[in-house]
Amino acid sequence: MSMVADAVGVSLIGWFVTPFISKSIKAARKYIDEENKSLKNVNPKLKELADHLDGIRVTVDKVGLCFIKKGTGEAVEHLWRLKGAIYEAEEILDLYESLKNKPLSCEFAQQFTGTKDSPSRLEEVVEKLGRLGLRTRELLKNSDNNHSIVHGSPILLRGPSQANSGNGFFGYVEERRQLQNLLKGEQNKVIAIIGHGGMGKTHLARHVFDANEPGFEVRIWAHVCNKLDQIELLTEICRSPINKSGAPMIHGPIMDTVAALESVVKGLSRSSGFGLIERTKTCLVVLDDVWQHEDGFGSTSHTRISRAQRNKAWASVLDMLRSLKSCKVVMTTRDKVCSTTLKADETIVLDGISQEPMKELLKHIAKPDQPPQGLVQRIGKLEGSPRAALSIVHKLNIANSKIQEQIILGELDDKNHIQGLYEDLLFTYHNLPLRLQSCLAFCSVFPYNWKFQPEKLTKMWIAHGFIDDTQVKQHMLADQKLLAMEGVAKGYFKDLVDRSLFKIGTDGHYVIHVHIHSMIRQVSGDDCMSISNGSSSEIIVPATVRHLSVTTGCLAKLKPGPPLVESNFKPEDEFRPVRTLIVFTDKGAPSLPWSDIRQANSTLRKFKHVKVLDLTDTVITQVPDSVGELTHLRYLGVPNTVNHPPAQIPELLLFYINHEATKRAPMMQSAPLPNPGGGGAGKAPLHNPGGGGAGKAPLHNPGGGGVGKAPLHNPGGGRAGKAPLHNPGGGRAGKVPLPCNFKSI
Repeated sequence: MSMVADAVGVSLIGWFVTPFISKSIKAARKYIDEENKSLKNVNPKLKELADHLDGIRVTVDKVGLCFIKKGTGEAVEHLWRLKGAIYEAEEILDLYESLKNKPLSCEFAQQFTGTKDSPSRLEEVVEKLGRLGLRTRELLKNSDNNHSIVHGSPILLRGPSQANSGNGFFGYVEERRQLQNLLKGEQNKVIAIIGHGGMGKTHLARHVFDANEPGFEVRIWAHVCNKLDQIELLTEICRSPINKSGAPMIHGPIMDTVAALESVVKGLSRSSGFGLIERTKTCLVVLDDVWQHEDGFGSTSHTRISRAQRNKAWASVLDMLRSLKSCKVVMTTRDKVCSTTLKADETIVLDGISQEPMKELLKHIAKPDQPPQGLVQRIGKLEGSPRAALSIVHKLNIANSKIQEQIILGELDDKNHIQGLYEDLLFTYHNLPLRLQSCLAFCSVFPYNWKFQPEKLTKMWIAHGFIDDTQVKQHMLADQKLLAMEGVAKGYFKDLVDRSLFKIGTDGHYVIHVHIHSMIRQVSGDDCMSISNGSSSEIIVPATVRHLSVTTGCLAKLKPGPPLVESNFKPEDEFRPVRTLIVFTDKGAPSLPWSDIRQANSTLRKFKHVKVLDLTDTVITQVPDSVGELTHLRYLGVPNTVNHPPAQIPELLLFYINHEATKRAPMMQSAPLPNPGGGGAGKAPLHNPGGGGAGKAPLHNPGGGGVGKAPLHNPGGGRAGKAPLHNPGGGRAGKVPLPCNFKSI
């Protein structure tokens, strides 16, 4: 338990084998294949760059899923340096894309060719990657004997959940009544209790199991978290059967074949009757802590078990239990996907107890002479989690001084941090499929209790390269690829919802539970930063921050922290590491709408390397012209208050307009789609089968109208040019602009 609880939120394989690196490798090799004689002297270094990246990816992948333990400073620092170097490689490839048609420019020479006395930035990045890649291989070479590295999924080391049976039962009155009624009915063979970590699933199941109000003659409690194949599952079930009075029912060794184990379980439910009539005993089986095992490791060996094999094993065991006439099965799980996969007949969702039973719980578990008054005043911070209450009261009970108590309560106030609950929720993160870890960690850039719009969030994931495009057929047209990528990204979001990491609110938005949000903020380390208030004249943004959200009132206070290494960054390029900038209006100071366009332009010029720029939660009336200078931009989000087009827009991948201010459902617009009919003049889209001139005409204009700055989507026809992006009713409707060219990834 302690080994896993100490695992830091840096997963070697969880980030280094994401599509992020693979796409950088792909981009470098694509540039090498392009026939451009003036760039021949650059190709060897690009090849070296791609080879180093591939070597790092392969090295980490061979080690398997492993985590660096907290306290091993050298290893963690190395990983941060390596991650930074990979970000630099991505940045240099982005620059190459924008400068490859200007090989004689001074900037190109500085970045890519260099001189005898001054190496190019490309050469510096290649040298750094080679050096750090070699250190990575050394670090992982003897990983089996390295105590800094924890192998395998932490789920495999997870012990039984603590039911806290001695702490009484508080709250969940309706849920307990519902479970008892379902157990008394003849139907509902399999019942799932669902909720994220710390909500009291095991405690509710244990309370009903121990009370045994329906009077089950055979009761089995099986902790199945780290059991994957059929023999492991059946063996665990056979370990702990008790009769109605609580006495053990099995003595002696347990069999080791599926047939023998199934025979034992079936035998438990049989009772010899009078004559030829055989009576079936009533039986309750609780399968506690069911997980969706993503990595496929067996618990007794390192033999990989595919998800299909694991699901087949579970289905076989559940089918056998369903076949027993008077048997009921209750499973506790964090993952809704488990209840679906295992075909639960009924589900009970736990989302926290109310404040009154929480107060009673706090009084019950606190020291008799020390009622937790400070904690009662902060009861809302516990968010209805019984585990949160137990964890923080335990910490307060063992605190040696008032100062320690204030530190514990201060962490709760400032970071919503509860150590015991954090360790428990960390299991959820580490057990996620690798493709989902970066997506979830990225969400920590948003403020607590943020209302997420799936369409907007998934576009940001695509822009950052978090989405695996191997499922996207390469022969697809550009617009088809984008739609396919959007489908994959939305599937990722659904996977996170199915694992109880997002929940839908009454207004249709999704939210992340505060305690989960606190956990992913720690997991993301110094990558993400959210600034929603600040009374000081300066707010320092560390050089490690890649993703930043900030209120309009704090923008002017931002100052860059010292660089991690010596650099030649220009003064106006202050926030070079930042790749995401999300700006939102101060809730407590709506009089600061960030409507000063000069200030906006000045601010954005400090963030020249952002890939994601989201202004949808401001009330700007025009897009700052400086957006046109953001050559790395892949996503732009604007509010519906915008009515003036920028002077220039870079080639965008994704575009989003927030229509919520007018109480309409949010509309998602991708970058313009191909224009089979051709037309237009000037800068042609990437895809224009119909021929015709180029232009900044929209790639998709079903409503007809003029070219140039026509709407992205105008089914109702009407005036072209500066028509709105979405105008189903036709006619003139404002000046919402932004024609932009599709950029494939």
